[in-house]
Amino acid sequence: QTMVQLLLGIEKKLDPVDAADALAVALCYSANRSMVAR
Repeated sequence: QTMVQLLLGIEKKLDPVDAADALAVALCYSANRSMVAR
């Protein structure tokens, strides 16, 4: 959760924790797509 907040510049604690999980999945997907596109 902390890493997701840092990467996205979110200062408030994410609630529910599932929201942090969903954002983490989106970040991983985005990073993977960027690497595949190269």
